[in-house]
Amino acid sequence: MAGDSQIVAHGENLLGHIEQASGNPDGASELFIRSAEGFRTLGTPWGTGNAAHRHGERCRCRRRGRPGGAITG
Repeated sequence: MAGDSQIVAHGENLLGHIEQASGNPDGASELFIRSAEGFRTLGTPWGTGNAAHRHGERCRCRRRGRPGGAITG
């Protein structure tokens, strides 16, 4: 059912934020990737972009020496 899949994709995105805030960047990335894939399958551009953006943001932070993904500007 599409409604259930959308709830799962939103849930994985939310859990990605929780994992990131809890200091688990690898877990956060995995959840953001799964969320983006779920939204892509559903054809939901906003959700796909949001989750992919959060994953990419975390990767940029890691390259800049902020491995936890903290965004400081």
